[in-house]
Amino acid sequence: GGESVAVSNPLVVDTSPPVMGEITCSTLNTEHDYSSAVLSCQWTGVYDPESTVATFSIAVGTAPADQSVMSKTTLAERLLYYQTPPLELLPQQPYYVTLFALNGAGLENLITSEPVFVDSTAPINEGPLFVVPNYVS
Repeated sequence: GGESVAVSNPLVVDTSPPVMGEITCSTLNTEHDYSSAVLSCQWTGVYDPESTVATFSIAVGTAPADQSVMSKTTLAERLLYYQTPPLELLPQQPYYVTLFALNGAGLENLITSEPVFVDSTAPINEGPLFVVPNYVS
């Protein structure tokens, strides 16, 4: 009789969610409009050693993990940065950006930024700016 041998790759069972590193965010006021702002965020150290990170999602709220300002939005690509669309944000109100990472096994973890505040003051015009090339003081 014939004999056959089957060989397969080792099976990896992922029972843990992604490892979450750090997220940092800042505000970018939209030009000439101080009632809305864009939140710009980047993150490092987010990975999954067993099944990789499949998707990232972002939410914005007034408390960690809250989604009251911008509901959880899945990013089109596995980026390491994101800028929100212009959001109506109040001065002196802390805002938190939450990053969600979903791995290939369907397990999710999250990390929340430090509070971000909006600067709603217009820039101060202190007169003309003069640029002197090659000036050494």
